[in-house]
Amino acid sequence: DKSPFADLEVLEVSAADAYGANVLLANGYVFVSKGFNSVRDVIRKRGLPLVELETTEIRKADAALTCCSILW
Repeated sequence: DKSPFADLEVLEVSAADAYGANVLLANGYVFVSKGFNSVRDVIRKRGLPLVELETTEIRKADAALTCCSILW
């Protein structure tokens, strides 16, 4: 159900890369997990600055990029 996001642009990626859809926007850059090519490609096509990060260790704890952030 996409209705809660009606006022936002939703960027869709392949179901196989669902983990990689957990991205973090900070200081104008989109941080993405390395290896999720459909996510990377969607962000690049939008012209957004992209930083790919190796996240294999945090994935072992069933975590993602947003789990490593403090929002204020």
